[in-house]
Amino acid sequence: MAQLAIVNAPMGFSTIWNVMKPWLAKETVAKVAIYGSDYRRALLELIDEEALPASLGGKCTCEDQGGCMMSNAG
Repeated sequence: MAQLAIVNAPMGFSTIWNVMKPWLAKETVAKVAIYGSDYRRALLELIDEEALPASLGGKCTCEDQGGCMMSNAG
């Protein structure tokens, strides 16, 4: 796993994540990023705008595959 980005996570998730972090390897913790409603700019640093689904602020619609949620892309 290169990196995991969690967007629009509720506050409860962040609290649980902060409790769990001490038991995880530092390398694993470094691969996880939790973003609130200001996630678009951070995601665009990781993913090309053409590959980021439109529902997350990108330009990809995966029209030829039934939509991004059904495409299995990425």
